[in-house]
Amino acid sequence: MREADHVGNSDAWRGRAEEASRRKGIERYKLTTLYFSAGYFSTAQAIELDSIRYAIDQCEVSTSRDGLLSAWIAAAASAINAPGHTAQYLKPRNSSSYIRVRRQWQRRIWAAFLSKLESLEKVGTKNWRLGNVVTSEDALKLSQKLHRYDVGAVYADPPYTRDQYSRFYHVYETLYRYDYPSSSGAGRYRSDRFVTPFSHVTTARRSFEQLFSLVAEAQIPLVLSYPSNGLLEMRGCPVLELLRSNFSSVANTSIDHYHSTLGASNGNRSKPAKENIYVCIP
Repeated sequence: MREADHVGNSDAWRGRAEEASRRKGIERYKLTTLYFSAGYFSTAQAIELDSIRYAIDQCEVSTSRDGLLSAWIAAAASAINAPGHTAQYLKPRNSSSYIRVRRQWQRRIWAAFLSKLESLEKVGTKNWRLGNVVTSEDALKLSQKLHRYDVGAVYADPPYTRDQYSRFYHVYETLYRYDYPSSSGAGRYRSDRFVTPFSHVTTARRSFEQLFSLVAEAQIPLVLSYPSNGLLEMRGCPVLELLRSNFSSVANTSIDHYHSTLGASNGNRSKPAKENIYVCIP
């Protein structure tokens, strides 16, 4: 791991990635190996992932692509050498962690891919599925368009710390997009990672006020999940006050809960927290 080259530390490998990004056909399928081998995956696993992705992209039946990509990402997740997120990969610091890394690096991607593919199944009836809409966009921009959809309620579970969550999932994003982004550092982070204003001290309050206002103006009930130790609360801005200034009725239920430490860097996998569930009626 210390000596392995990758796009985050090697000009030569960055050059290889740039060259591969311009290729067509099989010569293009080197991303996992160039970006994430000898870290998040073994080199053999990375080659397997690239090979399967090439086969998926050659599939002529477009309706099968989403299922194949879902199984492919799920197979990668089952083998990835990481502590539940991808902000960093695990390093063999002692005998037990060495065993864990070695075990993950020995998992066969093809077998995992077939297993995940077999486990996929459609939920509900065809007519029910046709009535669903899925979007992927900024929450505040989506909130401005709520009137376009038949929305019964809005459920919001926004970030509550100063951590930018996109760094926890950048490996999966890069695998899915397969777009050869500029990358840096041991984590091989994308240079264009999404940054949310909900996690910035200077912009969090305004972002929450905008979200609450937009949902209330659309006359749609809001269900909000936010802990007592969230960024807003810790900065002296009670969430309950913001909600009451936008909604006519706000009910609050508090639940003793545990939050993941996302890697257990302090030795604990979770920490106690009080999660607040707010049910707000315009």
